[in-house]
Amino acid sequence: MNQTAAGPSPFVSLLIGLATEVGLESRADPTQPLVLEFEASSHTCRVIPHSGDSDRLVIEVMVRYLGESAEDLTRDRALLMHRLNAQARLNHGWVATVDESDHLVIWQTLEIARTRAADLQAWLVEGIERAQALDAIWAGGGSDSQPDRGDALRVGFAGLRA
Repeated sequence: MNQTAAGPSPFVSLLIGLATEVGLESRADPTQPLVLEFEASSHTCRVIPHSGDSDRLVIEVMVRYLGESAEDLTRDRALLMHRLNAQARLNHGWVATVDESDHLVIWQTLEIARTRAADLQAWLVEGIERAQALDAIWAGGGSDSQPDRGDALRVGFAGLRA
């Protein structure tokens, strides 16, 4: 839902606030579905309403297209993803998954009422930085080599949120 009787929904208001925060003109029509999508540092970022909870939003950052390799995720890479997600649940909440179009994606959900435009901007920057780090780790662990789990933790994908 994008509009309430009193005006734009909290989700739309937050996106309009983000546009103002970063100096963009907002041409949002509160009667139309609204999704924020943009490219940053070769990563597609999206902010969408949570499909199952209207009080939450989802930030998605595409890390890389896996293509044919998605079917052949090595044990080491799959194990790395699971370990990163295990760290995430205690430290920062970013989750790494492979989506239905074979993209390695990290995502985070936020409670809309507790998120200001500046907070959303900071989360987007953090997501891009984590996607860059995970992309570098993924690229560095060729199909015959095991990605270094220690590197993954040191570069910040599973680091504590500042």
